Amino acid sequence: MDDTDAFVKETLVIPPNCAMVIYATVKNPMTTDGIFTPNNEFQDKTALLVANAVVPSNTDQTIPVRLINFSNSNITIYKDMRIG
Repeated sequence: MDDTDAFVKETLVIPPNCAMVIYATVKNPMTTDGIFTPNNEFQDKTALLVANAVVPSNTDQTIPVRLINFSNSNITIYKDMRIG
């Protein structure tokens, strides 16, 4: 997969001590399977753990992204934040 940025699809609140799968959008549809790697600035800013993942090719421009909030507080992520 060519390098392409991934952006949070919608504003969400990640509860404390919780893992969840969210969806991110990519601007260029993937024609082959690829590897998602998190954006370091996103992780530093939000304090969320973001998993690397192999993502299947698709044409709808969305990919699943697993996040973990190890803190004791809600963390809000906003639509169009660059996540990977």
